[in-house]
Amino acid sequence: MPHMTTLEGPALKAYLLMRRQIMKEAARINNLSDAQAWGITIPPPEAVTFENLLPSPDAVLKITDLEPEDLGIPCNSTTEYGYKYSLAAGENTNQIETTIPNGRVIGIFGISVLSKPMATTEAFATSALVQIDVNIGGREARVWPVQNVYDTGEKRLFFLDPIIITEAKKLTIDLWAATAAEVRLTWLGLISEPKE
Repeated sequence: MPHMTTLEGPALKAYLLMRRQIMKEAARINNLSDAQAWGITIPPPEAVTFENLLPSPDAVLKITDLEPEDLGIPCNSTTEYGYKYSLAAGENTNQIETTIPNGRVIGIFGISVLSKPMATTEAFATSALVQIDVNIGGREARVWPVQNVYDTGEKRLFFLDPIIITEAKKLTIDLWAATAAEVRLTWLGLISEPKE
């Protein structure tokens, strides 16, 4: 199973290791030591906890939740509760297509699916989404099967193999659907960038 529906156990460990790797890579590409970048000593992989990965207030870099615009998704009212994708049956290429800006590192560790938009009766076919393909620089980097998960009532997936994309890399995400449908997704991830 490439994913879990709760952020605990192996999914939490994968998230923490991704967070650590983002912090290390962000320091490297910004030509900073870990101490300069984060104001802390980043622990070895086997010792990571959420607490020991919290940057100090005097850190030069910041790490925050991924926002839609970080993935090239226009930030408007459609992103408040997840971005609505109108999918055809089969492969829907380049549903996300962006190049990561210099000085930034992003990581994607899961998705959240909204099965019914807020304040409407319009339902979205969550079970239509069957696979997510992530490509970096034109090469396939991850394939996340998600078929049948949402039929169980689960609305969030945490991947056991999160992905990290560094500055100047082109990111494209393809969505596969079993049938034509609209799916509303929120991408769960982190971004590191210099403080303004």
